[in-house]
Amino acid sequence: MDSSNSYFISALDDYTHLNDTLGQIQILNNLGSYFIINDKPLSLEYYLKALDLATYLVNEKQLCRINTNLGNLYSFWQDNKTAIEYQLKALMYYESKGNEFELAVSYFGIGISYSSLNQSAEGIPYLIRSLGLAR
Repeated sequence: MDSSNSYFISALDDYTHLNDTLGQIQILNNLGSYFIINDKPLSLEYYLKALDLATYLVNEKQLCRINTNLGNLYSFWQDNKTAIEYQLKALMYYESKGNEFELAVSYFGIGISYSSLNQSAEGIPYLIRSLGLAR
């Protein structure tokens, strides 16, 4: 276990003892991101724990962030159908907030995921929206 991972685990314990659910969500999300390359099942475990807590808190910002990360994880696994499910959940939040950068990134990810499924007809409109915002 390297020092970054040790820090995250220690921080998670601290936030748990303090009953700081938002702090726990943020650390679990960081742990999910930390393990996304080397240990995808562990990454998924951390993300799903964060998702459960964010759902409990009804914290839309964190739900969006976690759904985005879960979409990325499933894209890495080349499970693009599941990736799209999570990406679309995150997109609903981005659209409600109007953050153009996040919208462009989200549209792009969904478009690429559809294209990876050989469903270009579904993916191209998302890619066009992404390009329009990125200009």
